[in-house]
Amino acid sequence: MTTGWEFAMRRCLQLAEKGEHFVGMNPLVGSVLVKDGEIIAEGYHAGFGLAHAERDLLEKLPEDMDIANCTLVVNLEPCNHFGKTPPCADIIIAKQIPQVIVGALDPNPLVSGRGIERLRSHGIEVITGVLAEECIQLNRQFYTRMIHQRSYCIAKWAATADGYMANNSEHRLLISGEQAQQHLHVLRSRVSAILVGVTTWERDKPRLDSRILDSDVESSESWNPIRIVLDPNLRGNYDTEAIDRVFSPLWVLNEKIDENKKSERGNNVRFIRLPKQWIWQELLAWLYQQNIASVLVEGGATTLGELIASGCVDEYMEYRNTDLRIGGGIEAPDFPNGWQQQQFLGEDLLRVFKVPIAGELYR
Repeated sequence: MTTGWEFAMRRCLQLAEKGEHFVGMNPLVGSVLVKDGEIIAEGYHAGFGLAHAERDLLEKLPEDMDIANCTLVVNLEPCNHFGKTPPCADIIIAKQIPQVIVGALDPNPLVSGRGIERLRSHGIEVITGVLAEECIQLNRQFYTRMIHQRSYCIAKWAATADGYMANNSEHRLLISGEQAQQHLHVLRSRVSAILVGVTTWERDKPRLDSRILDSDVESSESWNPIRIVLDPNLRGNYDTEAIDRVFSPLWVLNEKIDENKKSERGNNVRFIRLPKQWIWQELLAWLYQQNIASVLVEGGATTLGELIASGCVDEYMEYRNTDLRIGGGIEAPDFPNGWQQQQFLGEDLLRVFKVPIAGELYR
C-alpha cells in the first residue's frame, strides 16, 4: 500500500530492530509521532517487561506538547490487553491521538484486530497495511510462534561443491571459508538456542557459540545462545574442555534421565528427559514453553533429515563451498522447494529458503 507514510514506517522498522536480543518472546516494535510531515518523537520496545513502543514514546512527551494534529505510526497493531504492561490502545485514546498508521495486524489471538477496533470505536482514524510485507518479515519469528505455538526453527548446513556435508572419517571436515563462518557467527548471535545431534557433538567437538570478529558488527551483538545436544541414549561425553570454553548452558535431551546435573568439571549441564516417542513438533512446542524464541539446528545429517521430514522448518540455510570437492561421504540435505535467494560469501555460496508465513493474511 502506498500512502505517503512509508518514510515514517521505515523509521519504525529501524527503531524496532534495536530491541533484538532484549524483547524475549515479544515482537520487535518501533513507533514515531509525526506532525506536519516531520517526525517529532520516537519510541521502541527496548526489553521484555518494559514499555511497548507506543507507550515508550507517549510517556516521554512533555505534558504541554500539542499533539492534537499529530499522527502515531507503529509497525505492529497496538495491543488492547493487559500483559506485563497496560494496553497501548488505552494510552493512545487517553492522549487523544487523532490518527494511527499501522504496518501489520498482530497475530496474537488476544489482539488480532481488536486493538484497531478499540481505537476506531473511540473515533480514531486508523490506516493499516503500510509496508505490511516488511513489517511482517521483520517479525516473521513472532508470527510463526503465535501461529504454530512453537519455537521458530532454522535448519543450517555446510556443503562441499559436490554436495557432501562430511567425509566418512571420524574427524571433522572444515568446509566453510572465513566469510561464511563469520556470517554464521552473526546468525548464531541472533537465535535463542543451537541444536546438534550427538554424533556431531562427539565428532566435531563444537563450541556452539558466537564469535564475532568483524569490527563493523557492534559488540552488543555478541550473544551466546543456549547449547542443545540431542542424545537419546546418552552416549555423548559432557565432561570435556569443549564445555568449559563457553559459558552458556548446555541442555542434553535424552530418553534416560531427567535431572539437573553438573559435570565433573563443574559446568552447567542440564539433562532433560524426552518421551520415548517424541516428535519434532512436540520438541519445538516444549522449547517454546521454555521461552526459546528460535532454534538453529546445525546437524548432523540424521538430525537434519528427520527435522526436514517433519515439516517443522521455517528457514533453510546452506553454505556451499564452490571449490572444495571430496568425491564421497555424507550427503548434504536437499531444499524441499529449492531456494529463493543466494549470495556469495567469499568462496562460499549462501542459499536461503524462507517458508511463507501463514499469518501473512494478517494485513
